[in-house]
Amino acid sequence: MYIVELSFFELQHYLYVLVLGQLLHGLGGATLYTVGLSLIDDSVPATSSPMYIGIMNAFATLGPAMGYILGGQLLEIYVDFNRVNIAGVGVTSDDPRWVGAWWVGFVIASMLFLVAAIPISLYGAELPTAKLIRETRISEMHGDDGTLPVAVTSNSRKLSDLRHLPGEILQLLKNPPFLCSTLAVATEGMIASGLSTFMPKFIQNQFGVTAGWAAMLTGFMAVPGAVGGQFFGGFLCKRLKLKVRGCFRVAIVCSSLVVLVSVALLAKCDHSHVAGVTHGYPNSSGSVLPGLTDSCNAGCQCHTELYEPVCDTQAGLQYFSPCHAGCEVRSSDGKSYTSCSCILPSNGSSVSMVTKGKCDNGCKMLYVFLPIIFIAIFLLSTPSPPAVQATLRCVHDKHRTLGLGLKWFIVRLLGTVPGPILFGVIIDSTCVTWREKCGHHASCWIYDNDQLSRNFFLLVVCLKLGAITMFILAHQLYKAPKERAVNYSVQHSANGTPGLNVETVEV
Repeated sequence: MYIVELSFFELQHYLYVLVLGQLLHGLGGATLYTVGLSLIDDSVPATSSPMYIGIMNAFATLGPAMGYILGGQLLEIYVDFNRVNIAGVGVTSDDPRWVGAWWVGFVIASMLFLVAAIPISLYGAELPTAKLIRETRISEMHGDDGTLPVAVTSNSRKLSDLRHLPGEILQLLKNPPFLCSTLAVATEGMIASGLSTFMPKFIQNQFGVTAGWAAMLTGFMAVPGAVGGQFFGGFLCKRLKLKVRGCFRVAIVCSSLVVLVSVALLAKCDHSHVAGVTHGYPNSSGSVLPGLTDSCNAGCQCHTELYEPVCDTQAGLQYFSPCHAGCEVRSSDGKSYTSCSCILPSNGSSVSMVTKGKCDNGCKMLYVFLPIIFIAIFLLSTPSPPAVQATLRCVHDKHRTLGLGLKWFIVRLLGTVPGPILFGVIIDSTCVTWREKCGHHASCWIYDNDQLSRNFFLLVVCLKLGAITMFILAHQLYKAPKERAVNYSVQHSANGTPGLNVETVEV
């Protein structure tokens, strides 16, 4: 007993190291979405900034997808392959005791981070074009009455200035378009995180496909759709030279279109009846639904620890397991069962038989569902670059980095973290058959498909309507500043360094 407890505490120490590593990873990665975006915005014209932001966001979506693929391959390698002889392990990747080489991915990622950090560290505080871009940019700050300077020469912050941080955060929260657009993006993040987490389960249950194939289909839709939407959103802003109000309009239109195409969530296949869940047992005079135990299998001592569906192809009726069908004899190939007390023998035969697997109803709705959901994911990702562009423009230049950091903090806190929790609660509320373990619900085996599709649809629509409302409020509450034309000429010094003579004229 002492040895077991000691081993447990040792494992706890390793857990703390893993958590610390994840914390450091988050601290380093978060700067890409705050300081990195501000650096890009400082270095390119305002009309081109959304395009570059879209490219960056698209690769930020593509990266995790590639990581999942690589990580899945690494899990096929034994965890201690570098220290033990794999042939002597005695287990394969199909064995529940198998532990894959999860740590190799961290090593590869760390090396790639270091390789990327070397050229990035060679850059200065700003790119050579930053001063020209900054001094020729017209302010789009919310409520700018013209008394503020056209450009801010530096975004640097001294340690002594941190005492002003609470006041600056409060100033950002008092900015209506910033706050409303941030809440809208948080709502969008709730949808995106919920769908990415539970879309495979939704497809698996609604269309009767395997869990692995459902996950692959989700990847085939989500990755190209999200990447394409990010590219398109940035390209649209650049092509149309959109300002703050234009960015909000793009977000409103795309979100409204998502509401329309989300009707695809109501699509489903009419699965065969499941005995004891949606349909009574054939040999029962009046069973209570749902109830997997009936007179025909009462003596079999069946349990719900494993879900092994079998199908009575003659009646089109599905059973939770061979035990629940009352079967006694298993065929040599393991694909069928006979002598089933809950099965009515077919006409002209005294043999009651079921086949392994779910009943196939030949439904083709999956091929209608997939392209529509791809469009929905594309439209769901399109407003991201315009929303970032609007955030950068509606606040003062010196608050852009802080504004992005505050925005993503709120999005994570109110959106992407509670999103999967909310979707999980909605899904669990539709469960009709639970896996029982020690008298408690462990996981769900069978869902009410009608209720599941309806709840999914209503939740997505309600969240999207909330996002649309926030974008409309941001659009209406935004006060465009007094336009100021900037006349400038470029002069070159003796060493060829460009300089500026700037003259600001109010229009």
